[in-house]
Amino acid sequence: MPGPLRLFMTCDFFLGPSGAGNIHLKEIFGQMRKLGCDASLFAPQAISKRSGSPGMVFTPTPDLPIIRHVAYQLLLPWALLLHALHKMPDAIYARYSQSTMFPGIVAKILGIPYVVEVDDMLPELFETQNKPRALIMAAKVTTRLNCALADIIVVVTAPMKGMLVEDYGISADKIILIPNGANTEMFTPIPRSQARQRLGLEKNRRYVCYCGSFERYQGIECLVRAFASLKGGFPDLRLLLVGDGPTMPKVRRSIDAEGVSDTTLITGQVSYEMVPLYINASDICAVPKNPIKTGYSPLKLYEYASCGKPVVASDLEGFGFVERERAGSLVPSASPEELAGAIKALLEDPELAVKMGENGRKYVAEHHSWAGAAKELMRVCGRAK
Repeated sequence: MPGPLRLFMTCDFFLGPSGAGNIHLKEIFGQMRKLGCDASLFAPQAISKRSGSPGMVFTPTPDLPIIRHVAYQLLLPWALLLHALHKMPDAIYARYSQSTMFPGIVAKILGIPYVVEVDDMLPELFETQNKPRALIMAAKVTTRLNCALADIIVVVTAPMKGMLVEDYGISADKIILIPNGANTEMFTPIPRSQARQRLGLEKNRRYVCYCGSFERYQGIECLVRAFASLKGGFPDLRLLLVGDGPTMPKVRRSIDAEGVSDTTLITGQVSYEMVPLYINASDICAVPKNPIKTGYSPLKLYEYASCGKPVVASDLEGFGFVERERAGSLVPSASPEELAGAIKALLEDPELAVKMGENGRKYVAEHHSWAGAAKELMRVCGRAK
């Protein structure tokens, strides 16, 4: 009788307490182990921060950006080969980065399948960040090499699959779509008053919440302008911004310019475990986004809905279920007027807001849990054996 699936998983970034990449990887890893997969996760760790968790294999590296990356890439193949002597994996699953060809080479040496997860197109990302041309070209080369080495490629959005097929000539047959999800046990509805009490928030206010990173592709300033236009009609309304990132100074300037600093609460970065409290303390949750070529498979959208909150989101690739399942409203990107109108409609119809929240919770629990994503990934890796 065959034993449990044995899987070596790799990433080349420090595993922190927050961030979409961290959450995705740790949730998939944890859920697969719960489901009986014998998974080992290989990751770098600063020499000064030695610690461990079951199934995690940390490679000590200097906590210096460039040296850390080079050291880890040199050590990772040997760590994989050494652990394979103890227990041969059925497959290697790599979180894609510019250097994930090394796990692929090890997989070929061991004669086992190599599965690559692509959750962002690095060449296109580097172009939007105005990175040096040489770095963009290097990313394109490594993307082609990784895709050539891979037996199966997992993507989180349909546009990513299209880009790999059209721009890189990858066969569509070896690309599998497994969208992001939410931890539906952790992100579950709790009484709003209870969440507010634990966070020290005023109970007689109404809150529009944004949780996530402060990046250029997020439309947080659009949300600020929408909120400012609602302030006069809803004096009890507050804007709750949870997170941090590069555009925080710009967002703060927008808040000051719109004259809503006295009715806006900014928490800064909070731990992953605290996020469900902030979502549950809110009345409406917003996902304002700017268009990107890769499309979206937004963690926060699933987490909002999983907590039973009505959602107002940008009408972009990956958000269609919001209106299809009547879990909220979609509005044109970068339109504060439309965003304000959708929020206003929910504030004026609390019963509709509750019903939309219930619809969203039901849909995410059935179709976008991390447990479901982990099951599908295990099936894919098992099929590749």
